[in-house]
Amino acid sequence: MPLNTLREYAEALNSQQGIAQQIFAQKVNALNEKIDETAVEFKHTDKWEQGLQIAEKDIFSWSRGGKKQAYTPESLVNARIARDCANHIERESVAELLLLNTQHQAAISLAFLTHPDLFSKMVSEGKEGKIFGLVEMTDRLGPAIQPTGSSNYYAIKYTPYGIASRAAIGEEDDEKVQLVSATTAEASAKNLSRLFGVYYALAETSTAPRNDVPKSGRISGAYISTLEDSNIINTTMHEIPVLFRAKFDSIMRELMYFTLCDLYLK
Repeated sequence: MPLNTLREYAEALNSQQGIAQQIFAQKVNALNEKIDETAVEFKHTDKWEQGLQIAEKDIFSWSRGGKKQAYTPESLVNARIARDCANHIERESVAELLLLNTQHQAAISLAFLTHPDLFSKMVSEGKEGKIFGLVEMTDRLGPAIQPTGSSNYYAIKYTPYGIASRAAIGEEDDEKVQLVSATTAEASAKNLSRLFGVYYALAETSTAPRNDVPKSGRISGAYISTLEDSNIINTTMHEIPVLFRAKFDSIMRELMYFTLCDLYLK
């Protein structure tokens, strides 16, 4: 990626404009073309009828106990075609997808370093004792906001990947609460304040794309919560209907960056 493009991406991010769609556009277009071609192939062979029969059996099995289903046989076949095509491209183009995600990481890092107000505000607040903590399911935003001088504001960052690790770090375990929920995101933010004394907290809990089609039909997404001075400021829900994990990680990274900007520069 040319340096001028990287600078343009950083400027866009600091204007609260997402860049993940642009970075991954070529790969997504290739995926959509493959999905369309595969669907046409299925409908001109016996693969479509075979897929429908399997889908009908699966939906019947999943319906036991009166569970409401997210799919019709047709929509389940189409979802499986899309997932299989995405899996194929992720295997064949793993290096390229990783590089695109790395480019996004670089753009976020540059945006943070060149933002006219954010870094200086975090440093000045940190020197006043208003320190910052971060919780992410995967370490996406974290590396971008730890340049030289970050010790002035950074208290802790952790990346719990399940209920057991959250409990070990001090979050209360409630089996009735889903791991990906507003309640869990807020619990992480509050835990940062309670155990580590942070003044500002940014926490997310998210579900990334899987390499199969989930029975629930759930859409990948996240809950992001912010806290200031022991009080939850805001919690937002984001649906991220993408098939590539690398693109999901990039979108999450920029959503977290935008939320960080809002937390300090509101």
